[in-house]
Parts: sequence; C-alpha cells; structure tokens
Amino acid sequence: TPFYRAAYTLIPGVSLFRNPTRYSSLYGAAMAVLAAGGLDALLRGDLSNPARRGWAGAAMFSAFAAIGWAATHDDGLMRAGAVLAAGVVVSLALTRLFFPARSWALAVALGVLACVDLFPWLVDARHTRPGPVAENRATEASLRALAPNLAHERTYDEFGVGMRSGSRYEQRDLRGYQDPLSIGRYEKMLGLLEKKPALLGTFGVRWVLYGPHYAYGDWHHFIPDPARGSWAVLRAPHVWELPNALPDAFWMDGATVVRDLDDALDRLAASAPAPAIVIERADVAGEIAASSGAFVPAESTVSDESVSVSVDAPRAGWVLVNETYYPGWVATVDGAPAAIIRANGFVRAVAVGAGKHRIAMEFRPWQPRVLEPLALAALAIVAAGAFISRRRAG
Repeated sequence: TPFYRAAYTLIPGVSLFRNPTRYSSLYGAAMAVLAAGGLDALLRGDLSNPARRGWAGAAMFSAFAAIGWAATHDDGLMRAGAVLAAGVVVSLALTRLFFPARSWALAVALGVLACVDLFPWLVDARHTRPGPVAENRATEASLRALAPNLAHERTYDEFGVGMRSGSRYEQRDLRGYQDPLSIGRYEKMLGLLEKKPALLGTFGVRWVLYGPHYAYGDWHHFIPDPARGSWAVLRAPHVWELPNALPDAFWMDGATVVRDLDDALDRLAASAPAPAIVIERADVAGEIAASSGAFVPAESTVSDESVSVSVDAPRAGWVLVNETYYPGWVATVDGAPAAIIRANGFVRAVAVGAGKHRIAMEFRPWQPRVLEPLALAALAIVAAGAFISRRRAG
C-alpha cells in the first residue's frame, strides 16, 4: 500500500526488515482506535430510541453468540480469546447500565482484563506457557545441566523446548521466532541453513535444540534433522553441539570484499564454519587487506544495550562481533570513537591496530534523545491546556 511504501522509505529502520506479514500489527492498532471510538459513542449515546436499542441488542447478542462458539472450540487459544472477549462485553454492558456517564469505569475494567491469566486455557506446548513443557522435560533437564555454558554461548532452538526459549530461559537464541519483525538479511541466512547447517557455527551458535513443532511436526524447520547428518554431535536428548562453532568475537588480519549480500553469504556458506570476515563493497571505502587466515579468539561480554570485547591483536586487522548490525550502535576502541562496519551479512566489525585493545559498543539511537523531550513538552502543553480550560469553566 502507499502507507507501507511511505513507512519503508521515511521511517528509519523499517527498510532493514523483511517484507512483513507482521506489519498487520499496525492494522490491529488502527482497529483498536476505531473500536475505542465506537465504545465511546455507545457509552455516551442515547438509547431511548427503539431502533438504536434494537441495533445495540442485536450487536450484543451477536457478540455473545460468537463468544459461545469460541468457548466450545477445541483450540485452547480460541477458548482463551473467548474468555477475554466475554470479559470485555460484560464490562461494556455493566458500564453502560451503572456508569453511563463515566467512561473511566470501562477503562478500569479493560485494564483489569489485560492482567487476566489466560494460561490455563492454552495448549500444553504453547510457547508462552511458563515453566517446563510436558513433552520436552528431558530437554529442559539438559538445559539446566548446561546452564553454565548457555550463559555465555549462543543457542539455536528449532522447537527443542517449545518456542521462544530465548525469552523464556534467557538464552542467547539465534533462531528466535521472527517476531515482531526480522532483519531481512538474517532471513536470507536462515534460507541457506537447509543445505548448509554448519553456517550456524559461523555466527557463534554452539548448541542446537531440535525437536518437532508443537503443531506442525517435523516439516516446519529451517535446519535438517541433526540425526541425519554429521554437522552436529548429540550431547543430550534434543541437544546437539557444534564443536567447531566460532566465538562471539574474534580477530583476523584482513577481510574479503564482495559485491553484495548474496555473494557474502555464499562465501561464508562455502567455508563454514571456518573463520572469515566478509564485507560488502558498499559498506567500506578504499581497499582492504586480504586475510591470511590468522585468527585470534577474543573475550566478550554482552548485555541488552552494550557489548565489551578484549583482544590482543598480533597486527592490524579486524575484530568481528557476532551481534546484529543495526543503526544506533556506536563503538569506541580504547576510548576513541570507531566506526562499526557491517560484515558477514548482518553482524559487526571494527578495525583495530596491533596490540591489546578494549572495544566497547553501546546502543545509543538518536530518536529517544530527540523525541522524548518533544513528547514531554507536548504532555506539558496538554496538561497546561486542560488546567486553563478547567479554570475558565470554573
């Protein structure tokens, strides 16, 4: 649509994402605004007219009929939605009957409903269910045993413990679940894994958690079954290790410059999981020395908004950090500002000289620094306007 094209062109960061069915969240927000307008009209409207009462009654009857159908559905998610919808409709009816002039009452009721625990209505294997998933208890036990390793090593969970285990168990999970949006370059890398699963090791993945999808079985995977290949070693039920996985950060004495993303990923896939730093021509100016293959692992510490790397470089070269390249990240080398270059398709690289160095990266996008003061100023103006209007009315 024209709106999507405008957002893709004008809003910083949108052009980095894949073509999104997930942008439907924008339509959801728009529908919520329209629904709020409809609720406000219903709360404030005059229902003394028989025709209006008839329409309101028909709408209420239809809502309860739909809720009743969903409540008897086999899908636990449908039943959970029915519980929530019933709460909304009942809240609306009670507010209209007992608090007709107080829309705040509906706002309070809907706020309470947002806190309702719907987990009892969800299927056992649903990814948002807290605690162990019934059919994956063996994998869960393995994860607890591997916890010291998982704290500083990346995993790739292909439904080995349900879904979204990165969020549920605080793992550094490369697979994620593509929500709400995925970097388009990352998506291209996932598309190569079926034929070249060892590429995971290039991006620092040491542990693969593999199992059937809770709804689709064994055909909803990006990677082939590790049991049918030799690229990973079984260490525990559903837990496979890539012994040759690269570290989160490492130094090399040069890089390979290629034409574009496709060339970069093809070059990495051909040599995976051997160490390599591949940079696209558009991301760097001038010539770059080719690598001799010299490789030094670096120590790294990663948090949500910062990365710290310590390295002892035998000579000038590049330090690659297997974390996503994204606008807003800034770097320093020994306290001096340094440029972050996109490398290996969608991760970061920084040039360093010979010797010991400490590289610090922080996420400092410009938008909060500009938009937060504007938002506070707008809030102050609205509050002042409301105060002045009340004083004049009084």
